Amino acid sequence: MNRYVWSIDNKVLSEADKIRIKKGENVRIILYNGTMMRHPMHLHGHFFRLVNGNGDYSPIKTVADIMPME
Repeated sequence: MNRYVWSIDNKVLSEADKIRIKKGENVRIILYNGTMMRHPMHLHGHFFRLVNGNGDYSPIKTVADIMPME
């Protein structure tokens, strides 16, 4: 299995990179797992809503388990 590299908008990230989100700001992030392993994803210090077509009833999470190639 090949080593995986994290990227946003096809730009490789380092552990030192930060994405600043202001308090109260709504941000949409699309997570894609291009590996062959499932991987839990979380945003340090943030809760997020999984947009799944259920509107206000979409779950609010701290971790999302992203399946391979999803």
